[in-house]
Amino acid sequence: MRRVGVVRRPLRDNPVYQAYWILHVALAAVPILGGFDKLFHVVSAWEPYFGSRIARLFGVEPRALGMVVGATEIVVGFVVAVRPTAGAYLLAIWLFAFVVDLVFAGAYVLALSEVVLLLAALALARLGERFPEPIRLRVPAQRIAKLRPS
Repeated sequence: MRRVGVVRRPLRDNPVYQAYWILHVALAAVPILGGFDKLFHVVSAWEPYFGSRIARLFGVEPRALGMVVGATEIVVGFVVAVRPTAGAYLLAIWLFAFVVDLVFAGAYVLALSEVVLLLAALALARLGERFPEPIRLRVPAQRIAKLRPS
């Protein structure tokens, strides 16, 4: 039975799909850029935000901890770029750890901004369950057969 009055639009014209892509691009780019900044201090010195108690807990200097955090953020950003659904859940866990650290450090305004990013990551994860993964890492067998010389 055909539904009357329903107009099929291409997926790219769907506002929900557009919101998914906005979140996907932003939540892949922000951790990557933030991670590079933690490694190279282009925008900010991040060591005060890590808290000396965490550095003491792990027995490392704040700068070394910042480098580990930066490298981890870069990896998480690339996971979000390649596998947005799983990557967004991973990012949400990472951001939750940041929120806890910032709350214990008394940086409540920064913690609040991280909560907003955490919620955006959860929204991306939920939207990602509706739409197909944008990057396929596997090449179909038919395509490989076409690439082989005869």
